[in-house]
Amino acid sequence: MNDYIKKYRNLILLFIDIVIIFAAYFFTYFFKNQSFLFLSPEAYSRTTYTIILTIFLDVVLMKLFNLYNNITRFETAKDYIKYAIIPFFVALFVSVLQPLLNNYIPLHGLRTNILAALMISIAMISYRVAIRIILTNSSGRVSRANDNRKNLLIIGAGSAAREVISTIERTLKDQYKVVGLIDDNKYKKSYSISNNKILGNRNDIVRICGEYNVEEIFFAISNIDPKNKKEILNICQETKAKVKVLPGVEDFIKGKQITENLRDVEIEDLLGRDPIKLDNSKIEPLIKDEVVLVTGAGGSIGSELCRQIITYNPKLLVMLDIYENTLYDIQMELIKEHTNI
Repeated sequence: MNDYIKKYRNLILLFIDIVIIFAAYFFTYFFKNQSFLFLSPEAYSRTTYTIILTIFLDVVLMKLFNLYNNITRFETAKDYIKYAIIPFFVALFVSVLQPLLNNYIPLHGLRTNILAALMISIAMISYRVAIRIILTNSSGRVSRANDNRKNLLIIGAGSAAREVISTIERTLKDQYKVVGLIDDNKYKKSYSISNNKILGNRNDIVRICGEYNVEEIFFAISNIDPKNKKEILNICQETKAKVKVLPGVEDFIKGKQITENLRDVEIEDLLGRDPIKLDNSKIEPLIKDEVVLVTGAGGSIGSELCRQIITYNPKLLVMLDIYENTLYDIQMELIKEHTNI
């Protein structure tokens, strides 16, 4: 049954829209005349021609704006605005044609068309919103039935957080359950974003993570100075939750997927200042053709130093570390990539 609906989805939506247009004009006639069971021949002809023309123009405009190609679950306010405007545009157009074609094709006038357009707009938007709610809730019920989702706390309650929540609702609902948000703006406390409550500020992070058994934290503040970022991330490190740093809003605008941009906390996030930009042209004369010793060369910082130093062509790179395994790993890596040193 589901495959049949998916295959003929556009035809089903078109059929529903046609039924709505028919119903709207008959109800309009009822409101004006208190009866639609016994239409006069003139009223029947006028209503029939108006409905046929309205259906034709509505379908043409819906096709023109690709509305039948929309995925109903992901429709936005912009799509609903189009559903609202198109019937009124058609009503005005038919009303303009009415005096011109009245001798050939009898049509309803402005008052009837506008009233019908109001009903059409409300009905078209309502049933599409209903479909969206049903589909969203049904996917949510499946998720909760096998609830292996991770409890998620979002740091930030701005535009980036809204994008994160929207993405989770659309594509990651079976992976994450948002327990709430954190924001330092005291005026935002107890407010909600998409039914997700702002639970407190940075000082409440540890307590909230304990109360809600938070397993992951998404840092979703796109514009923040390094000092405050470091302080908040340090607080997050006091919890048992895994911390992920999300990209800025501009990455979402460019169409990047949230799952592709999630990353672990990096050293730059914890500096408390902007990273220092090195002048490579001044570094090379200090290293080229020189013997360079790196102590602690097997560690994360020491091994990265070795990788950077060797690109400046030292005469000899000497690596020293107390732990032989990691020292061997970085030695093998560099020998493979830099045979001339």
